[in-house]
Amino acid sequence: MKWIKGKLIFKNIYFCDLNFINEYYEYPEFYRSAILTESNLIMETAIKLNRLNKKINSPLIHYYLFTLQGDKEIEINIISESYELKLNSESKLLDEFEGFDN
Repeated sequence: MKWIKGKLIFKNIYFCDLNFINEYYEYPEFYRSAILTESNLIMETAIKLNRLNKKINSPLIHYYLFTLQGDKEIEINIISESYELKLNSESKLLDEFEGFDN
């Protein structure tokens, strides 16, 4: 089994409730995610932006991520216009668990 390191970059963020916990030698493990084009959070964000006379250039998208950081389960909600996923070309073997080194 192999893994690839990557970066997920959100562009034109209008809302984010990121609660990042930095534990030594711990990396976030992503378990569930969803990309929504309709949600209550999108509607609430659009209403707030309209009240502030902020211009939205393209439809808002709701990104939901569920992570495990250390021993804490964290839900992350991000409202933005778009994202970009950059993956490294080099994959690495998952050697943390016995039997995954083939």
